[in-house]
Amino acid sequence: MTVAVALTPATACNSSKSTTATAGDRDVAFPMWHIEPMPHEQGDMTLTDVWGRSDGAVFIAGWYGTILTNRTTPTNPYGSWFRMETNTVEHLTAIFGLENGRRFNQANNVDGEMFAVGWNGTLLHYHPNPTMKPNPVPEDGVWEVVAGIGKEFLPRTKVDPFCPDFDGDGVSDDGGGSATNTADGWWTPNATCKAGSTTTCDDNCRTAANGPERPIRDVNQDGCIQSGTDQPFPTSGADTRNQVDADSDGIGRECDDDETTGNTYAPFRPTFFGIWAANANEQLLVVAVGERGALVTYTGLDAAAPVVAPALALNDRSAWVAQDSLTFRYDNDCDGGTPVGTVCGGSMRLPPSCPAQCHPYRTICECPPDQGQCCDGAASTGAGCGDGTCGPAANACGTPIAGSCSTICPGCFRRLDETLRSISGNAGTLVAVGASGTVLKRAFDVGNLQLVNDTWTRPDCTPMPKPLDERPVFTAVSERDGAFHLSGVGGTMARLDPNAGSCGLQALDPSCQPSRAFITDVFGTGGNRSYAVGDGGVFLQINGGFGGTCTDDGNPDNDLVHIVPTKVPQNFNALWVTRVDDVERIWMVGAQGIVIRASYF
Repeated sequence: MTVAVALTPATACNSSKSTTATAGDRDVAFPMWHIEPMPHEQGDMTLTDVWGRSDGAVFIAGWYGTILTNRTTPTNPYGSWFRMETNTVEHLTAIFGLENGRRFNQANNVDGEMFAVGWNGTLLHYHPNPTMKPNPVPEDGVWEVVAGIGKEFLPRTKVDPFCPDFDGDGVSDDGGGSATNTADGWWTPNATCKAGSTTTCDDNCRTAANGPERPIRDVNQDGCIQSGTDQPFPTSGADTRNQVDADSDGIGRECDDDETTGNTYAPFRPTFFGIWAANANEQLLVVAVGERGALVTYTGLDAAAPVVAPALALNDRSAWVAQDSLTFRYDNDCDGGTPVGTVCGGSMRLPPSCPAQCHPYRTICECPPDQGQCCDGAASTGAGCGDGTCGPAANACGTPIAGSCSTICPGCFRRLDETLRSISGNAGTLVAVGASGTVLKRAFDVGNLQLVNDTWTRPDCTPMPKPLDERPVFTAVSERDGAFHLSGVGGTMARLDPNAGSCGLQALDPSCQPSRAFITDVFGTGGNRSYAVGDGGVFLQINGGFGGTCTDDGNPDNDLVHIVPTKVPQNFNALWVTRVDDVERIWMVGAQGIVIRASYF
């Protein structure tokens, strides 16, 4: 059934004067919104994401490994909805595709690769023509499980260049444990030291010290390690804390939950919430994000290219770089390599304060609130404690000041522990968003689709525009015309210009927010234009209002946000916009299997 909804010209930013068309209104000349529920007869499972192709076909992900599509094929000439075989029953949370079908001998370029992610570390890849037949049909395509339960990614940890030995035990986190036995900047679980080895391998337990001489105990509980007062744990007794690898499985005692059998580290099974991909020639860049700052990337050949050793096939999970926590800096942090004690960029204090850098015992001295963290005098970087218990450190990040600790640190190294909810990219920039107002960006080379460096940065705005100063959860990000559109809780909408200095964030004026609903997804259609959906059937059309006030100036196209009535009680989880015959079609999916197509004409 089609529900026709007419929109009258809006005269205020908070306007919701749209009315439902009646039988007598059907001959009106102005355009109308057409809200169409799309029955698919595939069940009422929760639908979580949608991606659409340039030919109008859409693909919808959902719970229990569901992927629905209405694409037209030789066996589905009328575009009926059907469920694709995914070879998983894990809940799927996001889907994204590419139009590179001719790379796979498909007659139509739209029939290309796709990717989906979900719970328990699940990542799927759709191969349009697995056997590379000369004349394939769309039905030849297959979804493959790249990673999931029993086939987990092996996560690496980026090593802080200012702290190459995290637990201070003399065994480097990155001791050359790569396949070539050379340091590669990563701590890798399958390259850790075994059977007492300490060279050309990575520390077998990077968070707890190896050997009988460490870690040192803070005997007098004053928060600092002092020579002569604080002592190592004993070499014998109930609590020796001397790290050994009893079962020679490459996991030291403090990290090993079973020293009787050769086991592995805990499986890497974060829930992924977002995925994005790009292709150029034979190359792919694929990025997935999820819980606790999880980041998984693939840069390499697409699935149609011949695999030549030592390269790995895309469906080999070892070809992907998985991080259990993304590392990042703030835009106004000192660049890596800045000399110790140097003030850079006019930034006298960095929000938040830099964490303590490496020192031999990894014990942190407590400092005054909001004044950073201290290292002891033997540290390679860091400030001394103001009360003298650690003594001033001449090699501190900044000049030590009595009673306080410096917050000026070069190359500050932070590990994200917040959940990332969405990822988008274009024109050489990736942007990821998530909990606690997290916004992160990173450059990539649009020519060869390689990540430019290992540094993600977080925009730093002083002051942060309202309501972003409350660090709301960001739920989605979408790029169009060089601008990134962001959505979040409480009706939060924002815009990011990644090239606009150290901030680049503009929030929708709170007076422009016609709905305080939980906004779940956004789709940019222009530099200042976007659509958004949320709980309770909320559907918004945003035409501006970023970085300015929302006033009634008589022009309905300036600083306006429209609520489009949908008469849908279910929560929307995602949307995508396709354009067919010069008409935008907005696809919205959500709870109880709801699929809505909206058009304005």
